[in-house]
Amino acid sequence: YKRQTLRQSVGTYTYWQLIVIFTLFYFAIGTIALHRIPAFMDRGLDPTLVSISTAFDAVCAGITSFIVGFLVSKINSRWIASASFICLVVASVITIYAFSFWVMFVSMAIFGVGIGGLIFIQNYIWAEQFGREHVGAIKGSSYLFIMLIGGIGAPLAGYIYDQVGSYNLIWSIGICLLFLASILMLVNKSPIRN
Repeated sequence: YKRQTLRQSVGTYTYWQLIVIFTLFYFAIGTIALHRIPAFMDRGLDPTLVSISTAFDAVCAGITSFIVGFLVSKINSRWIASASFICLVVASVITIYAFSFWVMFVSMAIFGVGIGGLIFIQNYIWAEQFGREHVGAIKGSSYLFIMLIGGIGAPLAGYIYDQVGSYNLIWSIGICLLFLASILMLVNKSPIRN
């Protein structure tokens, strides 16, 4: 892979495209991941069962991240990332309709799979696109934008819930953003090779 400096990377389309993709991801996840727990309890689901499902979410994320580490040598990283976004879309749709333990459990499991895929592939893609020598500075600089804008999702979801008494509107927006991120990842440019 061609090694690029931070200055060279900032001038590329791919750098800004990845920023947009992962900003959409963090914004959308902020609207759903944090607020689904109190939403489940507001629906009358047992807090103990909610906590068990949350723990299983993390287990699924860890296992998936491990598996993706092996798959990335056989499957294009863009396809893995896109599939991970789609898992989050599916899990988020199920979350809207999760009024029983098993539906909640399934939503948490699929959510964990999506997050686990992105935990690994997000780091991999930056190095794949720009080389490893300066990847820390390149990825670190991107987080100025990603976290600044993406971090708005969670408090905005809380504000909207306070105004309308439901998460459905903001969760639907989050689902659309995750789907858009999936599409943008598929049209992401191929890695820069020598």
